[in-house]
Amino acid sequence: MIRTLLAVCLILVCVRHSSGARDAHRLQSCRSAGGQCTKASSCSGLVSDQTIACKRNSVCCLVHLPTETVDIPSEQSDSSPIESVGDEDAGSVEPDGSVYLPHPGTSQCGKITLYPPTVDPRLRIVGGQSASEGQWPWQVSFHDVTGHFCGGSLISDQWIVTAAHCLQRHTPTEVTIHLGEHHLDSISGNEKKLTTSEWVVHPAYAPSQRGTPNDIALVKLEGPVDISGHYVRTTCLPGALDVFDGTDHCIISGWGNSMGTGDEKYLQHITVPITPTQACNESWNGVINDRHVCVGHGDVGACSGDSGGPLVCLRDGLYVLAGVTSWGSFSCQHFGYPNIYTRVTSYLEWIKSVVE
Repeated sequence: MIRTLLAVCLILVCVRHSSGARDAHRLQSCRSAGGQCTKASSCSGLVSDQTIACKRNSVCCLVHLPTETVDIPSEQSDSSPIESVGDEDAGSVEPDGSVYLPHPGTSQCGKITLYPPTVDPRLRIVGGQSASEGQWPWQVSFHDVTGHFCGGSLISDQWIVTAAHCLQRHTPTEVTIHLGEHHLDSISGNEKKLTTSEWVVHPAYAPSQRGTPNDIALVKLEGPVDISGHYVRTTCLPGALDVFDGTDHCIISGWGNSMGTGDEKYLQHITVPITPTQACNESWNGVINDRHVCVGHGDVGACSGDSGGPLVCLRDGLYVLAGVTSWGSFSCQHFGYPNIYTRVTSYLEWIKSVVE
């Protein structure tokens, strides 16, 4: 009996030691990613994906949104700084000092003007999580009679970048553009539903060729929209010499198939790594070229319905459009086969020639 109790005690000590080592590793992993372990209800930022874990009942809370102190107009004088939040073991998840909500009134691209107040832990899903309303204000939803079918990115007050294959089997009169959308079946009053006046598919788009080259298109809205509010804004186009790699903080988003992992009626998002082109090309048997950008490892990420949507990366406090969702594994969960995006830097001259 004594030997048995001793053995049990030794096991408990080992388990506790192992558990403590795991917690310490997870906490360090979260901190190295620029976050802090805290309660989900206290996170005033982006909850990292599940590859960066914290101890039970905590999440890795990242603050990636640009923060600035702004002059609050008199009609908004009741706005107050966001208070630092945290729990006993994590400390503050905010930068030093007070952070004010950036207010609308500027059409500066790549800026988020709504700082997510909370992250509901019930919305946490495998492979991603639900975004807060207004978190990605350039996200576009393409609708036909069946509902949402593709995504896009607003790049000016009248132009959208999407995937060329999204426009196949559709005509402009059949499609409605939704801006400021958050939940596909709920109306918050922040949505704008518009028709289009022009579709321009890249002239070298070749859907029958291996790798689906030049999968990019431009869609013009029926009229200009206000891009200086909270819920409808533009993402920035990259510079011609911009290179995106594994050191960049990048996000993909959309209302595509979640493969049963969450409520895709809410806009979903996930932090993703840029995968080296050479390794990606080896995975996809030589069909990848310099006009593609590869993302992730294939086990999580984009799926059907996310096509045309944005891959944005944070540069100098602004979110820049690095890629357009193009294609990937049919199963959407095939490890070793990254998602493929159309590299926007390769099409800047064409985009500008059409838009301007």
